[in-house]
Amino acid sequence: MSLPTSDEVLVVLGRATRAVELALAANTDWTLSGGRGSQYNHDLVADAAALPILLDAGFGVLSEESGDHFVDRDIVVAIDPVDGSTNAGRNIPWWAISLCAIDADGPLASVCATQTDRTGNGRWFEAMRGRGATFQGAPCAPRDTIDPSRAVVAASDGTADLYLDVAQVRLFGSCVVDMCAVAAGWLDAACDVTKHGMHVWDYAGAWLICKEAGVALVEREGQTSNWLDRTQTRSWIAGATPQLAEELAKRCAAIVREHGAAGEWRYEDGRVGTYDA
Repeated sequence: MSLPTSDEVLVVLGRATRAVELALAANTDWTLSGGRGSQYNHDLVADAAALPILLDAGFGVLSEESGDHFVDRDIVVAIDPVDGSTNAGRNIPWWAISLCAIDADGPLASVCATQTDRTGNGRWFEAMRGRGATFQGAPCAPRDTIDPSRAVVAASDGTADLYLDVAQVRLFGSCVVDMCAVAAGWLDAACDVTKHGMHVWDYAGAWLICKEAGVALVEREGQTSNWLDRTQTRSWIAGATPQLAEELAKRCAAIVREHGAAGEWRYEDGRVGTYDA
């Protein structure tokens, strides 16, 4: 049996995303679930809405909330049913539903539906490998910012404000929306500077959006690229231009060292940079 095309995969991801939006629009409990420390009831509601659609389509699933399901299948969907769960719980308008289909060659298609409220009317980013990225059906258009002093940057840690020396730093609480915002031209860059990094469900969907939109992506050196290893974490800088991404990599090295990690970053062309603070 032939594998589904990226168009067909994107249709399934869209169906699952819409099911999550509708489930969350009907949800009435936005409090902590009592499970793992940062898990909310709406995380579980969202996961339960998407899971049967993805599995019935023949996909495996790697979920932040419910674990691994048939991850030996040819296509596996990494899903963060609510990225920015605390924001969603407090009705702060910066959270997203993120699904990314992954095959043997890596991310194939993704939907990242950003949410500004709980009505189920999200604004969707979509991407297919080799075919570009869109926001609400229109091609994504990153900014052309090169100079860090003119850059507005989303960061994952407050210490970034001490080191980055950019125009402004924002801490929003959703790495999916942060990265997609670079693809859309809302932000100039997004930086993960935490010691622990991000899991695949956190970044895969937004990574493909950025990649297909032409955003420059720099990764902390020493991390492997097994897209389906739920124990692996990776850290990314997404910059509107390669010049901006590389300069921010230099500055992020100081922050990374502050957290006790290696001050090295790997560029898409394989080069490795090691920087002094």
